[in-house]
Amino acid sequence: SGAAKAGFFTPPGSTSPMQMPCPGGTYGETDGLTDATCTDRCPAGWYCPTASTNATAFACGGPFQFCPKGSAAPTVASPGYYTVGGTEETHTRQVVCEPGFFCVDGERHICPAGTYGAVEGLHAANDVAHHCSGFCEQGFWCGEGSKSPRENPCPAGRYGDIEGMGTPKCSGLCAPGHWCGPN
Repeated sequence: SGAAKAGFFTPPGSTSPMQMPCPGGTYGETDGLTDATCTDRCPAGWYCPTASTNATAFACGGPFQFCPKGSAAPTVASPGYYTVGGTEETHTRQVVCEPGFFCVDGERHICPAGTYGAVEGLHAANDVAHHCSGFCEQGFWCGEGSKSPRENPCPAGRYGDIEGMGTPKCSGLCAPGHWCGPN
């Protein structure tokens, strides 16, 4: 039968040097392997299809996917998560999107001024206010990455009569002879 070829292993009683391919998530870089552990598991950031001979032949890919150690194929980032670790092409894990941010296709984006992100895991299915939780309330303004609809009250001398204000200027100055206090 002969020794196993690279990418394969031959357990006792094998009849062919290519009888058993190294399982997905592993690689066999040398001839003569005799069990399913092959040479080793594929390193994090890379994936190894069945019968792989090189640990780093297949980079995981862009930010929309990641590969933990022993991956047979890339894993697509879950909605509301972004990928980290490694490089842009070899991400190793995913992390839940923090409040004040939303995540689309494995990438994290800050909630824009005038909006807020109150909870973790916001993603593209959250259709309100550019995928964040919503717009800031009247009388309040929200800078980038705000976490509450009442993040900052409009300052004394200014008023806010619309939702979604993104600067401390709010809607404008109070009319002469009128008092506008903070909310």
